[in-house]
Order: sequence, then structure tokens, then C-alpha cells
Amino acid sequence: IETAGLIASTLDILNADFLADTIQFAGDSLGSVVNLGEIFCPSGNVALIARKVKNEGHIEADHVALSSCVEVLLQPEGDERIFVQPHFELNG
Repeated sequence: IETAGLIASTLDILNADFLADTIQFAGDSLGSVVNLGEIFCPSGNVALIARKVKNEGHIEADHVALSSCVEVLLQPEGDERIFVQPHFELNG
């Protein structure tokens, strides 16, 4: 695809946050985001967000974020654009 920007996530965003331009995703989805194709976003951002993220294709963008997490906050501008709360699996 060719786009101005793309966010693909299996996590939830509150309606109020979306309407207020707060890009915060959270949730306990076990789903995955997998890119098997080509994503072109020459002057924008691409973010793939899920508990499991896999890129088997090609992504070309100004900024790319592949985030395997349970909570993430995205900022559309600035040097620091992604804030991640990782998930941890404990054994034993």
C-alpha cells in the first residue's frame, strides 16, 4: 500500500482518547499484526502494534515503529514518538 500514515493494532483505544488526538492503545488481546507485503509512507509514520508483531515484507516510511507490547502511547511529532509498556511472560 501507499499511504500518508498507518497504525495497525490489535489493542484497544478509547473513543474519547481518539477524539482528543491521544493515541494510546492498551489491552490484553493475544492477536498478532503481520506485514507480508509492502508499505510505503514516504512522508509519514507507520506503527504496527500488538502482543506479537512480525514484518516479513518491506516498510519504507519517515518513522517506523514495530511494537510488541500491552500498552503504547504514540506522539505524532517530536524526537520521542513512542512510549511502550512491554509485556513479560514469567516462567515458574
